[in-house]
Amino acid sequence: MFQPGEEQEGHLQNEEIERLHFAIRAANIGFWEVDLPTNTVKWDGRCQELFGLTKDLYIPYTEAIRYIHPDDLEPVNAAVQKALAGENDGYYDMRYRTIGASDGKLRWVHFSGRAYFDEHGQAIRFGGIAQDITNPHSLFKKTEQTLRDQEALFRHVTSSAPTGLWLSDEAGGLTYLNNTLVEWTGMAYDDLLGAGWANAIIEEDRARSAETFLTAVTARAHYDTRFRIKKGDGAVVWCRAAGDPYYREDGSYAGYAGFCMDIDELVKQQQAAIHSEERFRNIVEQSPMAIGLLRGRDMVVELGNDVIFQVWGKTRNIIGKDLLDALPEIRDQVFMSLLQEVYDTGQPFFGNGTLARLERNGRLEDVYFNFAYTPMRTGGEVSGVLVLATEVTELVLARKAVEASAAKLKAVIDFAPAAIALFSGPDLVVEIPNQAFLDIAGKGREITGKPLREAMPELIDQPFMQILDNVYRGGKAYEAVGMPGNIIQDGILTEHYFNFSYIPLVDNEGKVYAILDVTIDVTQDILIKKKIEESEAFLKEAIEVAELATWTIDANTSQLTYSSRLYDWYGIDPEKHDISAVFDLIEPGDRQRVADAIQKAMTSGSDGIFDEEFTINSLETGRKRVVHSQGKVLLDTQGNPAKLIGTAQDITVHRHLQLALEQEIQQRTEELDASNEELQAANEELATANEELAVTNEELAVTNEELTQSNDNLHISNQDLQQFAHVASHDLKEPLRKIQTFLSRLEIDTANVYSPKSVTFFQKINHSVNRMQTMIEGILNYSRVNAGDQEMEDVSIGAIISNIQYDLEVLITEKGATLKYSELPTVEGSPILLYQLVYNLIINALKFAAADRPPFITITAEPVLHRNAHFYKIEVADNGIGFQQVDAEKIFNTFTRLNTKDHYEGTGLGLALCKKITLRHHGSIEAYGEIDKGARFVIYLPKHQLFSKLI
Repeated sequence: MFQPGEEQEGHLQNEEIERLHFAIRAANIGFWEVDLPTNTVKWDGRCQELFGLTKDLYIPYTEAIRYIHPDDLEPVNAAVQKALAGENDGYYDMRYRTIGASDGKLRWVHFSGRAYFDEHGQAIRFGGIAQDITNPHSLFKKTEQTLRDQEALFRHVTSSAPTGLWLSDEAGGLTYLNNTLVEWTGMAYDDLLGAGWANAIIEEDRARSAETFLTAVTARAHYDTRFRIKKGDGAVVWCRAAGDPYYREDGSYAGYAGFCMDIDELVKQQQAAIHSEERFRNIVEQSPMAIGLLRGRDMVVELGNDVIFQVWGKTRNIIGKDLLDALPEIRDQVFMSLLQEVYDTGQPFFGNGTLARLERNGRLEDVYFNFAYTPMRTGGEVSGVLVLATEVTELVLARKAVEASAAKLKAVIDFAPAAIALFSGPDLVVEIPNQAFLDIAGKGREITGKPLREAMPELIDQPFMQILDNVYRGGKAYEAVGMPGNIIQDGILTEHYFNFSYIPLVDNEGKVYAILDVTIDVTQDILIKKKIEESEAFLKEAIEVAELATWTIDANTSQLTYSSRLYDWYGIDPEKHDISAVFDLIEPGDRQRVADAIQKAMTSGSDGIFDEEFTINSLETGRKRVVHSQGKVLLDTQGNPAKLIGTAQDITVHRHLQLALEQEIQQRTEELDASNEELQAANEELATANEELAVTNEELAVTNEELTQSNDNLHISNQDLQQFAHVASHDLKEPLRKIQTFLSRLEIDTANVYSPKSVTFFQKINHSVNRMQTMIEGILNYSRVNAGDQEMEDVSIGAIISNIQYDLEVLITEKGATLKYSELPTVEGSPILLYQLVYNLIINALKFAAADRPPFITITAEPVLHRNAHFYKIEVADNGIGFQQVDAEKIFNTFTRLNTKDHYEGTGLGLALCKKITLRHHGSIEAYGEIDKGARFVIYLPKHQLFSKLI
């Protein structure tokens, strides 16, 4: 179907197209087209007649030109080739002769048309119209009425066409315009005739458009240009005007016929496309990522930025080449097959850290890329592949180095003799434990990924968890040597000793994210060390008990070292260690014998035993001592004597006693005979004493029964006393309440006018009543501490303080007080009593606040070993008026006040109650104070009570 102008520049309405076809058929015009891929001419019946053909609508081009007059064949072929080459914008216009194929008739024909091209400049379509110009009068053999009818029909068709149509005379002056052009311009029809049409064009485009038209008219060439007109509604739009010369029946030039189309939307789209393409090219060129465009299945390099050519190690000279010709080194690599798979399937492909071997700088290099291959489509069909790539060689090599280093580190950790693990996050999640750690933990690898408290719950009540928490929060490493710990191994809780280091690991912001644990089980070393220490202590004690002296003789230097006891015996200078100095003090009769015995013991092959008694003379006192010395030779690694070590004992007394004992035995034997007679008499007296002792035992049993009864009576008395205190306190409350009630009525009784002195008396009475109520309440609280059994519960000290803050909110606000506490423990005990304990201490701090500063109360806690058991040490410290340390015990007594009641209220029972509560929980409380610097109360409470109730 014939279209005036380019295909993409608009289509006529179907109805109008039919009318136009009717008019064209009436004008005796034929249509033709060359199918370029098959080089076949396709034409209608009218064109067939021009070549004298009767039936072939499709004929090869080589056959069609056989019917062109020989004299005209070469110019026709030349004109066709020029049009297909794009000359004169692809337009074709020839007049030549044909010789009829069937009838041999000579005809003059006028063939005109145009070639159309794709984005690569390749001709994709070639066609146009044809007209028989043999007889100029052949088109006008109809009657004048028929011509008028045809002209009327033509004007009707053109006037109603949506496209502007126009005719001009030989000079280019317009002689006809259809209604569409008149309506567009908003000008009068007559004003547009001649050269008036130029006034509708905006001034910037007017001269250029007029010059283009007149140049075409002068050359009798095809006219085609674009310009902007201002429509009647004021809108400025782009238009395309095109036309060609037309001829009279005699073949003479008559003027131009053409059309004008509104292409404003198309121009805007083209401008947007150009702008978009420019932006795209700028983005591509400026992108730090390598970007390239490959066309066709052979992957012809069509486009690329500087980065991709640098990556490929090539220049822009490879544009237009097949990728394998441009990069022959990738022929045996995976990339070409991946690109073609993307082209064939239309599915993108993404690669990460992929190895490529590229020739760069004259040598083949191993490089790594993250890349994406994305199919590019034209008309819905894949026409190429867009390549996006980032070189990550350094990153991949660094990662490989890190992985290799990590593998080495893991191997070192796995086979390290020390237990190593990582505890991540505040929950201390176990990560990368090595086998040594698993062996110590007594668990399998299932503990990996679990919090340490869950993986090893036996550590919760031991110091390790608190230490780890402190390291994580504080960021300071912790080391310990020989710390004991209880670990469950094979289902049994066993005691071990460890050397360990907790090392905090920090991120780039300096925040701790994990703790590295390096631990060595030194249980055997500690146990051996303890045994050695026990043995040494035992040996030392035995030496001291036995009053032994120790000595050592070096086999090579004959140097003698000895203990302080020998200094005392010999009386020699402690700095002298030569053995000859000692030999001079041995009795001459014993000296050689001792020397020979030492020599024999230190001779190789002997038993190495030295055992001699000898007499020495003190150098200072001259006193003689009989010494029994024993020793044993120690051998070196070659089996030669190295040292002779031994002990010495002063047996002077023993020798003297031995002589005296022999004499004493003789004397005692004689006395024994006499004593036997006396013993007989004593036995008789003993029998009498036994009878008296039996009587005494009976009296003692009676006394025990009386003591048991007294204890029972005392217990009953205590219960009665407690009940009395409770009842008395309750009974006293009621009259006090009435005193307050009547006192308040007197104060508000307007019938009585009281003197200032009476008002003062009322105030003192009211104050006394309040104090009495406080004291009664204190007595009640004090009596309740031992009132019956208290059920044991898990009590959170932190929760107690939160409740106290709520209860004392008004007082704390009035005092401007600050309570500071964190991470307080949960203990077993009575919630009521423990609340009373902490409440009294906080009230005490608020009550005895200093006048010149607001109260500041801190409450801290930590696990400790106390009385060989696990306790919590809880401290309550304030900055109040304090007290003298000499009064530290006194303040826990009942009704004890260190300050006058005029300045500080109270009953003197608060701290006594605190002491009673801690004792009932099998704990203790201590007080520390300093005048005007505050007080500190230290409470020790067991982690776990022995019984389910407080008894």
